[in-house]
Amino acid sequence: FSSGAAAAPAAPAMNNYIKFVAVFAFVTGGPAGLYDEEPTQTWPLGLLVIAGSAAMVAFTRIGLALAVNFVTKYLKHRRQKQMYEEGEDQHHATQDELAEL
Repeated sequence: FSSGAAAAPAAPAMNNYIKFVAVFAFVTGGPAGLYDEEPTQTWPLGLLVIAGSAAMVAFTRIGLALAVNFVTKYLKHRRQKQMYEEGEDQHHATQDELAEL
């Protein structure tokens, strides 16, 4: 680690990181025994983690795009309904409103 004025602001964060590593090591390898060195019984959990990660990526890429399209269509429909209720010329107003969207 470096010394001097640049190292002083990082000291509290490094201290917290060391505490985290120590507690994690104690919990997983200590009396709790939550860590297996050989993946003979835990390999299905690894596959589950991979599948879960792929599902989150798919939701992020596809699900959010669908949600944005749904909201856009809903707002466009609501604006068209509002223009119709106000008696505006729907054809010209719709084209103008669509250009704004």
